Amino acid sequence: MKTLNSVLDKKPNNKELINNIAYAMYETKRYDDALTYYQRLLGLNPNDASSLFMAGMAFEKKGDKDRGEKLCDKAIEMDPSLAKNRQKKDGPIGL
Repeated sequence: MKTLNSVLDKKPNNKELINNIAYAMYETKRYDDALTYYQRLLGLNPNDASSLFMAGMAFEKKGDKDRGEKLCDKAIEMDPSLAKNRQKKDGPIGL
């Protein structure tokens, strides 16, 4: 993770890198850290439905079900193809 962050220091707006770090944090159950990176992605592109969806999933994993569901629902409105991932309790694969 240290290496990814050092690359991110050199390329602070690299969306793919930020997404990879966010997803790694999510997968390792570091939901607050994941949210930091998903929010960073949303700052770069507020219409990024995948990042919004994953932020919702992170909130749900943290125990904030209402906030998480609202974000996931909003993301699905933006990109209906995300609805298939809503059923997966561990989060979508390949986002």
